[in-house]
Amino acid sequence: MSKNVLQRLVIALAGLLVLYGVIRLVGGRSPNLALGAIELAAELEGIDGRTLESATFSGADREIEVARAAGEWTVNGYEADSAAVARMFTALSEVEVGALAAANPDNHERLGVSGRDAWMLEFRLLGGESRIVALGRVGSAFQTAYARLPGSDEVYTVRGDLRGSFTRTLTDWRDKLIARVDVEAIGAIEMERDGEVIVVERDDAGWTVAESGSVPDSASVANMLDEVDELRAIGFVEEGDSEFPTEDVRRFVALNESGDTLLALDMAPVDAEYRVRAAGNETLYRLAAFRATRIVPEPDRLLGREGAPN
Repeated sequence: MSKNVLQRLVIALAGLLVLYGVIRLVGGRSPNLALGAIELAAELEGIDGRTLESATFSGADREIEVARAAGEWTVNGYEADSAAVARMFTALSEVEVGALAAANPDNHERLGVSGRDAWMLEFRLLGGESRIVALGRVGSAFQTAYARLPGSDEVYTVRGDLRGSFTRTLTDWRDKLIARVDVEAIGAIEMERDGEVIVVERDDAGWTVAESGSVPDSASVANMLDEVDELRAIGFVEEGDSEFPTEDVRRFVALNESGDTLLALDMAPVDAEYRVRAAGNETLYRLAAFRATRIVPEPDRLLGREGAPN
């Protein structure tokens, strides 16, 4: 076989693979594929972590931009949640373009592919290529929605997690990890609550209270370690509301055996939750009240004092 013939076979095979991917996106069930469905599927084909440079998802009340920055994914300039990014790529890889839902532009607003309810998904690929799809309202079947290409009158039903992946809030997209600590490396914990400072230390025999040598409540210590092993917020304090309370502040400091700080947290109540800041991190997080209580428990409970509340 000559070199030229081999090259032509390789090119033909590559073309068949691309065509197979597009056919898969339109379900691969019918030999009579609508041209519009194929074009819509082609716009969504091949968008993954290797090809995408940035993307913008614009809805009536928000605009989300996902972009690469120094090899990491960001969302509106913040660190992106890796699970949210993975969900986006999974949705793109699994979407299927289904039946024609409408061909009359008078139906566009009703289906949410134009007007206030439309979401414009723009994907900018490495190399400069831009792809845009209008995503509309949810369909009548589970995990379906309506979609069309800009400039096209045809609206198709798409099956998959597009709505769930792309119409999320900025908080949903942001990384809510406050801290992750190797709890096995913690040699001592300093806590302050209600004006009382307590230090518990770990040795081969287990945990003891530093000054008295007594044994702290094991469940309370276990709760603390469980929380800071991977501490995630429920949200973020809005920009412009960065004031941190000065009253009823709880403090938590985890140290290794050498006395180096592994994690330092300040927590203060605001309404029915807590604001949290971690040393070395300018972000102000929101934390559920019960989790703040597990990280810095009531002194009576931690020390096993008589009369401690249940």
